[in-house]
This record gives sequence, structure tokens and C-alpha cells, in this order.
Amino acid sequence: MNGRTVISIERGVFAQAAKAALAALAVVGVGGCAGAQDVFGDPGAGYVVDARERVASAEWPRAETLTVVFSEYAFSPGTLAFRAGTPYRLRIKNGGGSTHFFVSDGFFKAIAPGRLITRSGETAQPTLESIALAPGEVKDLEFVPVGTGAYELECTAPLHAAFGMHGTILVR
Repeated sequence: MNGRTVISIERGVFAQAAKAALAALAVVGVGGCAGAQDVFGDPGAGYVVDARERVASAEWPRAETLTVVFSEYAFSPGTLAFRAGTPYRLRIKNGGGSTHFFVSDGFFKAIAPGRLITRSGETAQPTLESIALAPGEVKDLEFVPVGTGAYELECTAPLHAAFGMHGTILVR
């Protein structure tokens, strides 16, 4: 075997490995920066059955407003606390430089959602799975907590939770 063949094989292997690494980075980068869209689930199993009635009977002028701010890679505050039966407006702000996702399956199933208000309009009584925010974006979620407990909160953009972007939501 001559030196050229060995160098040629090594370059081929290195080139393939480099292409694979760049492809993996592109997937992670695109996943973290993709267009922000909220994800709505099926209002079936696990969601509050009488959500519509709870929202209709809530005293919205007395709703408390809490704010959570996203950054790289944290929620501030890291723990959100709510009282069951009390109407709230949760203002969600993305103060970071990439798209972030507010995801809490247990919490979304434990609330009676009123409205999700975005810069492009509002969705009445959304059945949520994920709230996505582009850099600088703000969304308001109006809801009444129903189920008490502690719920995990995380950002599902690639590696964000691993870097510390997770928290807790308490409903008492």
C-alpha cells in the first residue's frame, strides 16, 4: 500500500465524519431556532373535563398576573406557584436569543385554559402541549388551576433542559 492510498482513505473517513458532525449540528441548530409554533393536543384523556365552565365562572378582572422569563438556559423564576381555583394570567417572555418552549404536560392537563394571547391574535380555550416563543416574543396564558400537585417544566429545544432549562410548577 502506498502513502497516497492511506492518506486518501484517511481523508475519506475524516470527510465523512466531518459531514456527519456538521449534519448533527445543523439538526440541533435548526431545532432550537425553528419557527415558533404552539402545539395543541387532543382535549381527551387527562385534560380538565369541565374547563369551559370553570373559565366562564372565573372572575377575570381579579386575575393575578405572574411573569416567567426565558434565557439561555433558564426559566426565571425557576418555580412558579399557583392556587387552585384562582384565575391567572401567566406572561411568558423569551428574553433569550433562540426559540424556547414552555412544556409541562402535567400542568397543561391540570388547568382550565381560558385564552392564549399572542401578537398575532388569541386562541380561546386551547388544549396545550407546548408554548413556543421566538426570541423577544411574549405570550399570555389565561387559566384557572384545577389539579393540585408539583409539575415539571422544561424547554424541549435540543439540549436546553440538559443545560439547566427546567423548573417546577406548584399548584396548591
